[in-house]
Amino acid sequence: MPIVKIVILNWNGAEHLRRFLPSVVAAAPAGVGVVVADNGSTDGSLAVLAEKEHQQQEDGEEAFVDNVIMYEILSELKDIAARPDGITCACGSGRYGMEIRRSAVDLICRDCGAKLRIPAATDRDLDDLCCHMKLVIPGKRN
Repeated sequence: MPIVKIVILNWNGAEHLRRFLPSVVAAAPAGVGVVVADNGSTDGSLAVLAEKEHQQQEDGEEAFVDNVIMYEILSELKDIAARPDGITCACGSGRYGMEIRRSAVDLICRDCGAKLRIPAATDRDLDDLCCHMKLVIPGKRN
C-alpha cells in the first residue's frame, strides 16, 4: 500500500474528475496512490469515479482489490445517500465526505470528524452493505 498519496477533494466536480483524473493517475509516480475524497456530491461524481474505475479494469489496471465489488459498493452508497437521512452521524450532522481507498470507502463526518469505514473488497462486504437502508457514522452524540 502506498505511503504517499495524492488526495483530491471533490464536491460536485464530476466534469473535472472526468477530464483530469486520468492524467493525475497517469502522472503519479510509482508507489504514489491517488485518493478522491468526495464531500457528498450530487452531480454524479460517484458515477464518474465508478466509470473511471471500470475503464481501468478494461485497460488491465487494477485500482481496487476487486473493481466490480468497489463499483457495486459505490452504487449502494449512492442509493443509501439518496434516501432522506440516509447517511448521518451520531453527532446529529448530515454533512459527510467520502474517501475512496483501494479496499474500503471511509465516510467522514464534516462536523465532528468521526469515520465509518465500509469494507469494499469481497462479496461479503457487498452483502453486508446491501442490508442497510441508512448508515450512521459513530460520532459523538449531542
